Amino acid sequence: MADLADSAVTFVDQYESDGLNGKRYVYREVSLVLTGQGSVANAINASSLNLATIKGSTSFIMSTNAEILYAGPNVAGDQLLLGDTVSLTNAPVDATGTFTGTVWGTREIV
Repeated sequence: MADLADSAVTFVDQYESDGLNGKRYVYREVSLVLTGQGSVANAINASSLNLATIKGSTSFIMSTNAEILYAGPNVAGDQLLLGDTVSLTNAPVDATGTFTGTVWGTREIV
């Protein structure tokens, strides 16, 4: 497996809001075509989502509505980690399929 390629990310929608202390947060609804990503070893990097840091996310729903993955940033905020309710473990899991959800964080500086 490998990290998620930038080409596997489709941006569906986006909006911004002000945070505390003058910080600006961007919210992006994304569609991810996963081929075994979601764990620490097979990363979904913040940079692939055009974010400097990930602050949070919704659950991700498979395009067929057959599976829901919970998601959240790692401690550093540079990766999105995925989990499922089937594996009965708290460890991040690698997933395959097309999933849609919303991530938010700080804007990537370009």
